[in-house]
Amino acid sequence: MNNIVYKLGQDNPEVTAYEITKFKPPRAGEKMHFEVNVTAENLEKQKKRASVKPNLPTWGNFIMHSDEGTALRGDDEAPCPLNYFSAGIAFCLLSHVAEYSESNGIKLDSAKLEMRQQFHCTVTDTKVVAEEGLGGGTSGIEVHLLLESEESDEVLQKLYRECIEACLALQSIVQAVPLESKLHVKGNVLDVYK
Repeated sequence: MNNIVYKLGQDNPEVTAYEITKFKPPRAGEKMHFEVNVTAENLEKQKKRASVKPNLPTWGNFIMHSDEGTALRGDDEAPCPLNYFSAGIAFCLLSHVAEYSESNGIKLDSAKLEMRQQFHCTVTDTKVVAEEGLGGGTSGIEVHLLLESEESDEVLQKLYRECIEACLALQSIVQAVPLESKLHVKGNVLDVYK
């Protein structure tokens, strides 16, 4: 599979089930609200392709390919969905570290993140199944930020604490978030949780 990730341009993914929200820049002191829009489709076997773009004006639309390992009938030609998920958390947290240190004049010689995200699900002989009707999920996440810096421990502790609290991806894991999920079949919307 060539070009696992590439930039498509600035256009939004073509969604049909909802309208993409137009980004409204916040005023000083207001919360910024934005969304990441994704369209994804199955290709052959376990290969998938997604178009991913925030509704922010300066972020591009990227095409990403995914696959599964051979144990799940994939060809192992691209990262699996959970690899993207975990890497996204790590990338997001490191973005906050870079931005926070730069905007606060904190000199970092290097910043590296090591992270373990543990998952759980029930496996039968032929498939992964929902666990007690609740499905699988994340059992825990362990994050280690390795910094090289001459800054004081207090400054670096504050940096890390504020970055952890500001990291949207990580906070989406550690806080409960509501789910809205709809099944569309032949133009009809079906309620699967009656």
